[in-house]
Amino acid sequence: MGSVRAVTLLTKVAKVAMAFGIGGGLLNSAIFTVDGGHQAVLFDRFHGVLEETSGEGTHFIIPWLQKAFIFDIRTRPRSITSVTGTKDLQMVNHLKSAHKARPYQASTHLQDAWNQL
Repeated sequence: MGSVRAVTLLTKVAKVAMAFGIGGGLLNSAIFTVDGGHQAVLFDRFHGVLEETSGEGTHFIIPWLQKAFIFDIRTRPRSITSVTGTKDLQMVNHLKSAHKARPYQASTHLQDAWNQL
């Protein structure tokens, strides 16, 4: 009599654990995080690349229907080696410039890349 109760209790615990495992897996696949200095563009299987971009933070997607592509939009320095003269006759060897991606054009870049495939 006691072993029958133990078996039913363990099967109930196993069912609850299985439900929590499946639910946790679905929740994990429906959440994505965009770090600071990054931008996410969503691709929808029915509508293609969406115009809206997602900024920093945690966001929800529909797991099979949508996919998030994350772009780095931080300002990055670029060093160019070039021997150049200035007005006061000094020679400059390195030129440094900082450039930043335009966050509102991230979806356009993904659409262009998608169309070239």
